[in-house]
Amino acid sequence: MDTAAARRLQRLTSISALETPSDARLQSEPPPNTLQTDCCAARNRQGGPCAAPPLKGANVCLAHSGRTRLDSAKDAARSAEVRRAKAEARRETLRDKLARKLEEHADEVVAEYVAGIRSGDPNRAYRAAEAWISRVHGRPKETVETVSASDDPLDIASMSREQRASGRALHRHLGNARR
Repeated sequence: MDTAAARRLQRLTSISALETPSDARLQSEPPPNTLQTDCCAARNRQGGPCAAPPLKGANVCLAHSGRTRLDSAKDAARSAEVRRAKAEARRETLRDKLARKLEEHADEVVAEYVAGIRSGDPNRAYRAAEAWISRVHGRPKETVETVSASDDPLDIASMSREQRASGRALHRHLGNARR
């Protein structure tokens, strides 16, 4: 996960679920750890107390909090974005984490390479320079030469059964002669 996604996850998880301008006072109250048994502090249209349970961390119910369906749609979108960011964080592999840490400490790594190159020990200087160059430019590709069947004097596929048998006998004879 890149740093932008990490910052987005941190920003989204720090936003309170009850964040609206009218709820600024309610956010400072810590949410209760137990099940709420009290009722909404507002009054209904008949003048009696509202019987609905209050929102967590608030003293009024959803109907009296001033929140609308539009607010719940915004909350759903925010929740979806938080879930998406968390899923992306779970998909981050070890290689991604190591690459991110290496990016964070790139100056220190380069300083160590330079210190190795400038050291008085020629072996250490060579190893540091070779490692740095291979990290930056990559290692050269190894090539394998293939020999066509017509150029191969020991093309076993084209030999007859008698030729292969005599070749095995010669191989055994040479193996015994070396011992």
